[in-house]
Amino acid sequence: MSKDWIEDEDLQQVFGTGEEGVEVQEVEFQEFEETQERGDAASLELLYDLPVEIRVLFGSVELYIEEITNLKEKDVIPLDKLAGEPVDVLAGGVLIAKGKVVVNEEHFGVIISEVLPPKERLQRLRKKLL
Repeated sequence: MSKDWIEDEDLQQVFGTGEEGVEVQEVEFQEFEETQERGDAASLELLYDLPVEIRVLFGSVELYIEEITNLKEKDVIPLDKLAGEPVDVLAGGVLIAKGKVVVNEEHFGVIISEVLPPKERLQRLRKKLL
């Protein structure tokens, strides 16, 4: 009858008890000589398959609790952005671009009008994560 597991005695027969003279050597890793920029790109490639939530910020406003509790249907909350002003596009809560709101069939969309440079986007992401 075969076993589906390995017993401690089986391991000791193969590898010994560990009490014999076992030679231990330190592991030495070679130094990486990549530039920081190449390291950033390589690190980023590891994340390409991760989903990131994209949000579009039309604007914001600060209200008092009393104002919030008094809200009713058809009330208008004025935002800090003007009509036609570019909206902020956020990835994971970090500003990455600006754009113009459009309606595509029955859905809202954003036409990207300005994208932050890759270096600046990475710096913003780092700040948020650290």
